[in-house]
Amino acid sequence: MLSKSNKDNYLTRYNNRLQKYGYDVKTLGWSGGVERQNLRFRELLKIINFSDREVKSVLDVGCGFADLYKYFKANNIKIDYQGVDINSELIKVARKNYGDTLKVFCLDILKDASNLETYDIVIASGVFNFKLENQDQHEYIFQMLSKMYSMARIGISVDFMTTHVDWKEENTFYMEPGKLFKFGKNLSQKVILRSDYLPFEQCIYIMR
Repeated sequence: MLSKSNKDNYLTRYNNRLQKYGYDVKTLGWSGGVERQNLRFRELLKIINFSDREVKSVLDVGCGFADLYKYFKANNIKIDYQGVDINSELIKVARKNYGDTLKVFCLDILKDASNLETYDIVIASGVFNFKLENQDQHEYIFQMLSKMYSMARIGISVDFMTTHVDWKEENTFYMEPGKLFKFGKNLSQKVILRSDYLPFEQCIYIMR
């Protein structure tokens, strides 16, 4: 579970950027603008290609402004969307943009999962790039992935920065691909690790 100090740091970081940039991908810490954000969404959703079951629902963990929902609408993707984030200010912006009918909620899946259902796929983009202080980063990430997997009927799709980089930012966490793949195999025999879509990034599909 995320420690109180790390949660406070997370909220402060995003709220400060929200005050500075407003509704903008820069508030979420992404470089490359909307085009690159959409590329990540497209690649994460390719988990669908590896299932023979129809995907009808998705849970977006760390949904921020619910930009994945916007991507669905823009590309006429007919998947029932639900998003969660621990930052209530980002959730407020999402509801303002899309109306109260948008299914987004402020909660922590490690604490409040009893309020959630199960979903065909569970996705997280950019959620684990923030370096934690005085807490085991891998333990926290693996707790989150395990929880996500428990709520997924088909599988989970998650992106990370990779350790195979030319340089590192001080406050960014980089995941070693081998360690990520090994953990995925502890959950399932059907694991796909990809690093072919953007330099210095990777995503993993863990499927049932």
